[in-house]
Amino acid sequence: MSEIEIITVLRRVYSKGHNLGSNWIVPKELLSKELLKECNILMIDQDIRKIIEEKKEISDCRTLDAIHVASVYFMANHLGLKNVRLYSLDKRVTEVASRINIKIDI
Repeated sequence: MSEIEIITVLRRVYSKGHNLGSNWIVPKELLSKELLKECNILMIDQDIRKIIEEKKEISDCRTLDAIHVASVYFMANHLGLKNVRLYSLDKRVTEVASRINIKIDI
């Protein structure tokens, strides 16, 4: 989902960017692919769905944000990864994540 979100956001920015130039998007898309290689990609599956069902607080987020929050929760609590944090500038997302004991950085 992060891969899809990055693509759509880049393309929205490009379509509304009046002074970006015709070649702006290509290097940004390539850079995003390189950056994603450094990330742990998690498939949205029954584990994520179950967390969303069990953690009622997550329903206070928009759907795609709920998937992000549940994914971070899964990594921190089911995969045993240390120092897992959620980075977001969205106040609603950080409030929901805090309520289910996810570490937050903004």
